[in-house]
Amino acid sequence: MNLFVLIKKICILTSLLVLLPVNPCAAEEQEKPGEYVATVNDVGISRKDFDRSVANAKKQFSRLAAPRDSDQEKKVPADIQKEVLNRLIDFELMYQDSAGRPIIVEDILLERDLKEFKKRFKEKGDFASFLKENNISEDDLKLQFKKQRTIQDLQNILRHEMTAQIKVNDADIKTFYEKNLDKFQRPEQIRARHILVSVKKDADETEKKEARAKIEEIQKQLKDGKDFAELARAESQCQSRERGGDLGFFARGQMVAPFDKTAFSLKPDEISDIVETQYGYHLIKMEEKRAAGPVDFEEVKEKIKHYLSQVQLEKLQREYMEGLRGKAKIIRLLKID
Repeated sequence: MNLFVLIKKICILTSLLVLLPVNPCAAEEQEKPGEYVATVNDVGISRKDFDRSVANAKKQFSRLAAPRDSDQEKKVPADIQKEVLNRLIDFELMYQDSAGRPIIVEDILLERDLKEFKKRFKEKGDFASFLKENNISEDDLKLQFKKQRTIQDLQNILRHEMTAQIKVNDADIKTFYEKNLDKFQRPEQIRARHILVSVKKDADETEKKEARAKIEEIQKQLKDGKDFAELARAESQCQSRERGGDLGFFARGQMVAPFDKTAFSLKPDEISDIVETQYGYHLIKMEEKRAAGPVDFEEVKEKIKHYLSQVQLEKLQREYMEGLRGKAKIIRLLKID
């Protein structure tokens, strides 16, 4: 995943609470000149809100990934700042656009939001300290919660409107599948069943011997002609017992090594010898083998439809934001190298 995508994810994850400006008043009334990073239709985005958002985004970034390349590391702070500023501008544009929509946020919801927010602080004095350190009041917080809820409602309205515009027909899906056949290849797979007698990690030798004796008894019953699926339902200590031990299809490397090696060495309808893994003792029956090759169109049809729908939705979302930016008077006051 490249750096830009990571930063985009950070800004999405970053709480709207720290992204949204506190005061919706005109820029000249909001703060002293020089304390804005940008203005959007004469509404100021304060340096204070920007700095808080950047700090939060950097924390998110450090949890998600840390680039090792030194040149890239130097670029990260500037990229984060640019992306945060873009998102702050976009949120302000959306909030202003919401004024023409039938969106009403009731006070009772804001009181509930404030109450939930206060629960984050262990001591009552901690909340008071938070307000003082950030130079904000409870009313400022409620305004932020109102903006957050307003934008969420707007996003829901937009999604509904845009979803109604999305058109993906069977011909589009089939064309995409045929043009991207290389993306719909699957490796060799097998379908297998197993019976597990589990062994705890801290099991002593006596417990291991008891488990071994049990799997050997099950193995004897199989050799005497008992049905594998029926024995799995009765004796297996894996959740797959409900399906007669059926694990479905899987490719090489998806199971733990000893299990994987044995399962792929079997022929259809062949039952393995006892296999020991970190989970205990297994008996494996190979049901069928599926050769490597293209995934059948019907198997991926719905996934392709969903993907193409998302592509159209993202295009409509971009066009919406581009439309807002194109009509707005945006002044960026912060120079970011």
